[in-house]
Amino acid sequence: MSEQEIVDLAAHPRMLDKMPRFRTQFGVRIKLADGWYVRFWDWSKTGSAIARERVRAFLAPLTITDKDELDHLQEVFMQRENARQRCDYHPPDPKNMTVDQFFQTTFLPFIEQNKSRSTAKTYRNVWQMYCHDHFSAQPLVSYRTRDGYQFLNSLATRQLKKVKGLSQQSLNLVRTVCSHLFKHAKNLGVIEGENPIRDVEIGAKVRKNGKTVIYTPLEVAQVLEAIPLWHEPCGPLTKTKLLAALKARLLFALVALNGLRPSEAAALKWSNIEGDLLSIERGAPDGVIGDTKTEQSVAVIPIVPAVEGLLDVVCLESGRTEFLFPGRSTEVINASEWAEYNIKPHAKKVIGDRYKGLYPGRRRAGSTSVNKADSVAGSGLLRNSKGVLEQSYFAPYLEKAREATRAIQAEHEQAVAALKAES
Repeated sequence: MSEQEIVDLAAHPRMLDKMPRFRTQFGVRIKLADGWYVRFWDWSKTGSAIARERVRAFLAPLTITDKDELDHLQEVFMQRENARQRCDYHPPDPKNMTVDQFFQTTFLPFIEQNKSRSTAKTYRNVWQMYCHDHFSAQPLVSYRTRDGYQFLNSLATRQLKKVKGLSQQSLNLVRTVCSHLFKHAKNLGVIEGENPIRDVEIGAKVRKNGKTVIYTPLEVAQVLEAIPLWHEPCGPLTKTKLLAALKARLLFALVALNGLRPSEAAALKWSNIEGDLLSIERGAPDGVIGDTKTEQSVAVIPIVPAVEGLLDVVCLESGRTEFLFPGRSTEVINASEWAEYNIKPHAKKVIGDRYKGLYPGRRRAGSTSVNKADSVAGSGLLRNSKGVLEQSYFAPYLEKAREATRAIQAEHEQAVAALKAES
């Protein structure tokens, strides 16, 4: 429901008479191949007509198996969904909304329509994990900077599962989502004055960000070799399991050797391969085909020979389906979730807790490109800007550090010589 529809309904109470009585829903949890979902009824208004549609929404990955945790996630999700639909049926005046109501009915739909799927997912997750409880009772128009100060500082100091407080990176993400929400409300004329989050100062001591994991070249090779193509002592794998193992190696190689994002690898079609060139045209975050992360990500890149060999084998075994990684119940796989079952168990055997998913493999490709070639080569392969590459992946080796010290020493000797000449 748009902002104007909310205002119109508030101004014309008779329209509400046509709406059915709202009933709190609890949802039905179902298990599919790519995750846990919740099924529920969604009521929507089109003009003066009320339509009811049964829909399902993603709840959690299959890696979560604890019933209590799943029940809690379902309860929180349905609370948010009931709040959203209740606002659709009985919309309050926008200036009487809580911040959470504004997020559910106005801000989140705006993000889903205008931002990428991965950005919308990040906003939903951040709000559900850190913001929902705080903002569910906070009036939108009366929220002040002091409220934001208390909220963000509490996140920096509260006790989490194993550590105290959010890291600097996570805290910045929460701040970004909240600030964007109030900026949107201000642009719509719902609130007046300054953005209450903009001037919030984090006075508490914030936990430093964790160390970014980058796989070593040896670890990349170990993970690829650890994915078995032969099952001892029972003999060869079945054709289905062999194809899954080959695709697991191919997915990891595309990310760790060719530098693709996992979502880009999942969205590849066989038609994107021509000789030793790979055309990146789309992404598939969460297994849903869409645009790439940035316009710069659309490019044609060379294929690393090791990846080219795996492509040939997978092509021979799979029979050339449209996509390299087709899903069971979806068009393509959810790369991160698929890797949890087909790569992680084998990777943990050889590199242990160093395994942190697919993305550290992309960082390995970026680090090698920048340090062994140059930032221009890295930008061409990873399709990041030169500045991002140098900031994220450049790690000076000992010889480069020695070159820097020799240059500093030479400059100092020149200054000393000039000083002696003047005296």
